[in-house]
Amino acid sequence: MEAWLEDVKMKINRNTLLWIIIAILAILVIYVVFFQGASTSGASSLSPTAGQAAQAYSGMVGGC
Repeated sequence: MEAWLEDVKMKINRNTLLWIIIAILAILVIYVVFFQGASTSGASSLSPTAGQAAQAYSGMVGGC
């Protein structure tokens, strides 16, 4: 009976460890997408050439 109980404990530990790893990876992905992505897009929007190009072009994009 003890061997069966140890097998169950080991399976629970493996499943728990797997879910912990998945949760950590998900948190890392969310951090990279929202926080690191926001800092790089903020830096590119402050570029003066991008702002000047957007102001200079007043045509329609993707129209027929």
